[in-house]
Amino acid sequence: MIEPSRRDWATILRLHSTYSDQTLGRDVFYRVRRVPLGLVLMYGAGLISALLGIGSGVLKIPAL
Repeated sequence: MIEPSRRDWATILRLHSTYSDQTLGRDVFYRVRRVPLGLVLMYGAGLISALLGIGSGVLKIPAL
């Protein structure tokens, strides 16, 4: 497993978390990656949808 740097955006924003998996019977830890790219894509999709006057879902879903 790759050890994140202490200056990682996801660590600073405390985005890493766990979820309870009933099939496994335990909590599963997950890490968030590529935060800057996600922020840029979501901002761009919101900006384009605002300029076109359409809902941003049509642009954000492919970005995800």
